[in-house]
Amino acid sequence: MGLTDLDVSYASARVQGLKGRLLESDVLLELAHARSLADLAANLAGTEYAHLIQDAVGGDINEIEIGLYRHLASREAFVLSVTPPQFQPLIRERITRNEIILLKDVIYSKEEGRGSPRLKNYTFLLTEPLFRIHVHLLEAGNIPDLIHVLKGTRYYQPLEEVYERLQGAFSAVSYNAALERLYYSKLLAEASQVRGDEKEAALSLILKEAEYANLLVYARCMNLTLSPTGYTIPLNSRFHRMLNRAENVQDIIEALDALKLGDDKESMRTLLRNNDVFGLEMEVKRLIKRLNGNVFLSGVEGVARILAYLKLKETEVQNIWSVTSGKINGLSNERIRKTITI
Repeated sequence: MGLTDLDVSYASARVQGLKGRLLESDVLLELAHARSLADLAANLAGTEYAHLIQDAVGGDINEIEIGLYRHLASREAFVLSVTPPQFQPLIRERITRNEIILLKDVIYSKEEGRGSPRLKNYTFLLTEPLFRIHVHLLEAGNIPDLIHVLKGTRYYQPLEEVYERLQGAFSAVSYNAALERLYYSKLLAEASQVRGDEKEAALSLILKEAEYANLLVYARCMNLTLSPTGYTIPLNSRFHRMLNRAENVQDIIEALDALKLGDDKESMRTLLRNNDVFGLEMEVKRLIKRLNGNVFLSGVEGVARILAYLKLKETEVQNIWSVTSGKINGLSNERIRKTITI
């Protein structure tokens, strides 16, 4: 075993040591049935999140979300710090997921003519290129202005192409798909640079996630009678080839055979037949969480385990905020349950 193998094994072991801090699914279900923020804090007693809820009870609720994402950022920084330098570009690409989510929110806010408070409050999640221009992003008055501000960043070309394609119209699905395509294309490119057995494990994980992302693109586009051409992540897989030939929902349903979904295939078929895009999105999130959970808990060591942990941690933070915001807004337990990824 070479020094590189030892380095990544050490990093993988450090990340595996965080396993006990991840919440079990039954804990999340209990959170969904909490009667108040105080109950929520009590249910989280002994976890890394308890103080975030307790400190906000009776205070500024927005501080909960900010605290949750500061916690996520600190975990991501720790993971990056123990990752060997040759794998850090890949881990950095995984972490840009936070920035992608923020940028989507900025795009939607410009179209709706509202401010972008999330970007203002979450600059700590931005990479250096976007942090430098975040004030100008906030000041941009519309989509064309926003895209102009992004000139010189990785986001300019894909978003400019969408704007030109839409000829001034707005389509959240189109901008969302362009950013997803960019995210996974960059992630796959970095995974392809990894050497040896680490490369195969990392690519296998990311490719499966990308296939699920493409499924959502096709379902969303079919729902809005948009062409998915140019929006999907280019993959060399049987499922991707079948999707590219899809002309209707039934074709997408038949393509599911290539995903080897097992017992989950029938529920996916039902969601597609019923044109339940939200249900499909939640099901895909669940499948991605389970995919990463299997990698994290299996005997697979190395960079794939690190990638899996980061996805699980991101999902956990999103779940806790979904439950918390649901309680704040008076949503029923059942409705909150539908917004979390178990």
